[in-house]
Amino acid sequence: MIASIAATVTAVGVFLAVVGLRQSQRQRIRVFEDFYVKRYWDIMDHFSLDILYGRATSPLSENDGKAIFAYLLLCEDELDLRESGWISDATWRIWADGMRTQLGRSPFKDIWQEIANRLEQQPAEEPVPIQTFDQLRVFMSSNGADPLGQGHWWQRRVRGLRGWLNE
Repeated sequence: MIASIAATVTAVGVFLAVVGLRQSQRQRIRVFEDFYVKRYWDIMDHFSLDILYGRATSPLSENDGKAIFAYLLLCEDELDLRESGWISDATWRIWADGMRTQLGRSPFKDIWQEIANRLEQQPAEEPVPIQTFDQLRVFMSSNGADPLGQGHWWQRRVRGLRGWLNE
């Protein structure tokens, strides 16, 4: 009798510990996501009104060009984090849609195509540029494939990438 009560108490304790660890992991994931959302809005604050309204100017101002490059770097970082399992499924769907949309409109599309073409045509003997955008090139050429892959649903839930009931 005492052994079965002890086993039940132990099982409940282990379950509660796992739930606590999972919640802690979800909180760490939210902190990463919040940091990258802040970075996104900081970058958006650097664009001219013409870019924000979708009126591409030619030539781009230096500030707009730098902000677009910063946005591409942000996308690459987000893809790296997703591949490492630090971005939840719900947030990933929003970010992936946003990346595809933003990189599909001018002048983002034009700058991205120019960079991607340069990277593809770069001779092997030339030094590697500071950023090669490996993840972003795969993402865009695959029409937005998830860098984390599919995985098992239960692993995603335990790691805190999915909610228990709502995803």
